[in-house]
Amino acid sequence: MTSPNIPSDLTMPKNDLLPTTAAAIEQEETIENVTKEKLGYMKLMMKSFIQGALREKDQGNLTRYNELISILSIDPSNPEAPSALKLYVWISVLSQSVSQLDKSCSGLIEAILKVDWAVRTRTFVDAYIDLLENIVSAHAVYVVPVINTLVSGLRFRYNLPPYNCVSRTVIYERNHEAIRSILQLIPTSANSLFVSIVRQTPHHRLSSADQAAFVKNALEIVEYAPVLRRQILSILIDHIAHIQIELDELEEDVDFETYNMDFDDDYQSDNSDNEDEEDDEEDDDDDDIESMYSDDDQENGNVDLKEQMKKIKSMVRKLDAMMVLVFRYFAKCAVQQPAHVKNELYTTLIDIFDRMILKTLKSRYTQFLIFYFCSLDVNAYSDSFVEHLIKNIMDPLRPGVTRISAAAYISSYVARAKFLEPLAIQRIIGTLCAWCEEYVATHDKNLQADVMKHDVFYAVMQAIMYIFCFRWRDLVLEDALDVSLEQEQEEIDVEKNNINIFGQSITTTTTINTNTNTATTNSTSSPSGLNVHIMSAAESGGVVRNWCRGLRNMPYLVMSRLNPLKVCSPAVVKQFAKLAHDTHFMYVYPILEKNKDLLITGVNADNGSSGGKNILQTVQTFFPFDPYKLESSKNFINNIYFEWIAEDDDEDSDEESEDESDGEMSAGLMAMSISPSPIHYMPQ
Repeated sequence: MTSPNIPSDLTMPKNDLLPTTAAAIEQEETIENVTKEKLGYMKLMMKSFIQGALREKDQGNLTRYNELISILSIDPSNPEAPSALKLYVWISVLSQSVSQLDKSCSGLIEAILKVDWAVRTRTFVDAYIDLLENIVSAHAVYVVPVINTLVSGLRFRYNLPPYNCVSRTVIYERNHEAIRSILQLIPTSANSLFVSIVRQTPHHRLSSADQAAFVKNALEIVEYAPVLRRQILSILIDHIAHIQIELDELEEDVDFETYNMDFDDDYQSDNSDNEDEEDDEEDDDDDDIESMYSDDDQENGNVDLKEQMKKIKSMVRKLDAMMVLVFRYFAKCAVQQPAHVKNELYTTLIDIFDRMILKTLKSRYTQFLIFYFCSLDVNAYSDSFVEHLIKNIMDPLRPGVTRISAAAYISSYVARAKFLEPLAIQRIIGTLCAWCEEYVATHDKNLQADVMKHDVFYAVMQAIMYIFCFRWRDLVLEDALDVSLEQEQEEIDVEKNNINIFGQSITTTTTINTNTNTATTNSTSSPSGLNVHIMSAAESGGVVRNWCRGLRNMPYLVMSRLNPLKVCSPAVVKQFAKLAHDTHFMYVYPILEKNKDLLITGVNADNGSSGGKNILQTVQTFFPFDPYKLESSKNFINNIYFEWIAEDDDEDSDEESEDESDGEMSAGLMAMSISPSPIHYMPQ
């Protein structure tokens, strides 16, 4: 009688062949405690069997060759499966015979690759990795299947086998160790590795643990395969963006709260939040939200709320878990990586931003990746990002869609980036205002407001007003004297403009007082009584703020024939008008009153909506850096994010106030949030 696990021609001591004794060997003898003599004898016998099996295969007799494949392929839970010790010996001996494992032995290689090796002891793991190294070194044809097997080992495993002796983290580390070794031996295998990563991207319906394992391990590969950094980050961000888009589509019909999600629990737990599985623990939350909908809606089948909420919460967990991991990776790079690596990472992010994010109207979270990265080195990356957006806006050769979207991004970025210094914000405002002034000045004096023709101008004007609403405190100079004006005369006439508004001529003179660095504009009232100007100390009750120079010609811009207060987002214009008045900056209510009866091409006089489709109005309510809601990952954003502050919350603000409350203003700013376009991407 022979053991089912030992080939018949492999002579061993009779006691070893008895079933009861074989079981005792499996319990008592391990790789670590087997004697050298016994181990050497087993290797000798098994090597003899392998050599014979391969020789007979070449002669056309596949009996022992197939028997070898069967031994390696037996499920470890099967009582007839070889012990860990015997499996180790088979692996060790095969490593000495790889030169014979040519393309004709693909079946045997396939059986080897199916061995569940990463859960075994360290000695077993070392032997297995040696075998893989020898295989790919001897036969390049096996590089792809070996890489595919190792990458598949990076997927989340819900159930670990009973013979497992390590954690999931160790399992992942061992697969990375093997991949790293293959890359060192065969550098060109990086291409195969990238293809395999793409193929192993988890389906969006898989759990947050699956998604997290994919992101975490992909980022780990970047550490030892930097040549793939750009491609892998693109895959990850694209994957995150697609899950985010699907979440947005689910949310369109459901109003839901943000749920507390513990990423670490999701990642470490054996439990899955696959959408196909029931989640009884969420029933209470579902019932609360379900009560918001009428029985009629449910009876009519208008919405399957419980199922919808289950999907939404699952998608939120996935998105949150992935964002946490990418944020952690960026934070780690900021501390551990040299400057050239961080610069390369920033360049990669900008490239991804241009290709995948800039034109994505439904993007609510992926853009926060570059937002966070810029905060890690403001001088190096934040300034560069702003400059990049400004170049996109001001380059007339770029598509209008790119220029308008860049204006939306710069407005939201400057408004929300707490890490921006006042001087940086003032420079940005100055640059945007200067571009608008030049745009108005270089066009024909008889130009008329037209949404389609001047959409970039309106987008930039909206950006200026939006930034003012959030960061007006940073636009007030702390010093009475602007350094750039020290050599100028005490009071200079900056410019006289014959402005035509609604067909009526208004002459304005803007002056700057170098002792206070205040800009004042004296305007001649039009026949209709319009008087739009920077408020004087007398008009503001003696309150004077020293505004930055970039704002000095705002009256000129808002009073131009292009009439931005009519075309820009009504919510932004309304808040700008109120804040401009409350902060004693300028008084624009006369224009707003006049605009109520004014018709402009492409703009409906009642609600500011377009009669036709145009890109400007598609993005009018798109503020990319609106409040970040993902529960776990928002911890990376909270400390660098500028929240809306009502004027009365500022200890330096004037005590005077309008009858309207700051609560109304706050509500208005909150209304200026993302209202995604029904399309995912802007038209090209």
